[in-house]
Amino acid sequence: LTAGKCYAIVGANGSGKSTLLGVMAGVLKPYAGKVQRPVPTALLPQTVQYLFTRDRVDQLVQAETLQHLGIAHLAARHPLDLSGGESRLVGLGMVLDTGADTLLLDEPTAGLDAGAKAQLGDRLRHLCAAGKTVVLVTHDLDFAEQVADDVAMMFDGEIACMEPPVDFFADNVFYRA
Repeated sequence: LTAGKCYAIVGANGSGKSTLLGVMAGVLKPYAGKVQRPVPTALLPQTVQYLFTRDRVDQLVQAETLQHLGIAHLAARHPLDLSGGESRLVGLGMVLDTGADTLLLDEPTAGLDAGAKAQLGDRLRHLCAAGKTVVLVTHDLDFAEQVADDVAMMFDGEIACMEPPVDFFADNVFYRA
């Protein structure tokens, strides 16, 4: 991975996308080989509620981060009372607050409306411009096309190909934004 880049990983359910992120984060052990993590890494899991260990959103995410994500109005709410999209943004805030150099995001647009997706895309581009590396797993092909520097296809536990979005989506029979 190259610092300052955003990578999207797409593929069918069960192809290994989430498992790959888990291995990259050190949450799961690889079946073979080694994974080197020379920089701090943070994972936003697909089931973001696993991260919620406090009674209020403002106990999980810094006020400045809540403001940047446009969810400051959720500060006093219990994180388990949030909508799916709100939960996802709170989890993203928690990941951002770690200060990690590599952000691993599993389905970051799930439950988000078009406006929230656009805001998320802007935030991810800003983070990459500041030198962060983002790896996101997604079924949202339009988001991948708009945000990623490179799109990779997972098939049967392996990266089958990786190309810039314009090339990936132009020649792909099954995956088109």
